Amino acid sequence: MRKTEASAPAVSSPLTLRTRESLKLNIGCGRALKEGFVNCDLTAGEGVDFAFDCQKKWPFTSESVARIESDHTLEHLTDPMAFFREAWRVLIPNGQIQVRLPYGWHQSSWWDLTHVRPWLQESFAILQPGFTAYTRNYQHEKMGFAFWVANVCLVLERPWARMWRFRPLRPLVSRAGRHLLNVYRDLLMEAYKTTEDDSRSAAFGGNRHPAEVPCSVGVYEHEYYGKSPEKLDFHKLLVFTTNKDVEGNG
Repeated sequence: MRKTEASAPAVSSPLTLRTRESLKLNIGCGRALKEGFVNCDLTAGEGVDFAFDCQKKWPFTSESVARIESDHTLEHLTDPMAFFREAWRVLIPNGQIQVRLPYGWHQSSWWDLTHVRPWLQESFAILQPGFTAYTRNYQHEKMGFAFWVANVCLVLERPWARMWRFRPLRPLVSRAGRHLLNVYRDLLMEAYKTTEDDSRSAAFGGNRHPAEVPCSVGVYEHEYYGKSPEKLDFHKLLVFTTNKDVEGNG
């Protein structure tokens, strides 16, 4: 995979105005560029600041990045652990990472022939410190990196999003999501960098179970209210947790 030379003006310029506390990467950007981010993709193109293979070493120094976002990239990777290893390396302590991808029990996980595997909320538990202690496997014991999953938001498909508006129907939608296909269409995972021996893990005497992943339900506002995208923000995501409802942007 070709990587743009770091000395080239088009590559170095995005970094000259940012410190490690503010540097943000958009990995696998394609044509979906993000303002305020250094946009990175496998293939060079208009607006792409860096072109490199995100399963190999990234052209950023260790602990130089505050936040990483990656939309609909992870499902295309044959070595996702290499992706997370490099993300961990370049992030500052407690740096954040967000990935968005198709939900594993939705047909969109497989309708693209370049998708490698489906992803579920539990798929991210392996990233958490002490996870190997509960699987009793040796191969992941010294991964060299760890993240705590802050939340996995499961985004409802349109018909189910409309049903979610009515609270008596929410238990039915939740049950359907556990047993039926095409209830959730996307998942949005948020995590932050930690250490492999984080004492908060139950594997090391703490109270956070490494095999448990916190989840919430998300619906797009226009689908929730049954409105056309022109009347409401098309990208506004409403997030529902067990304790409160939180509005955010998709």
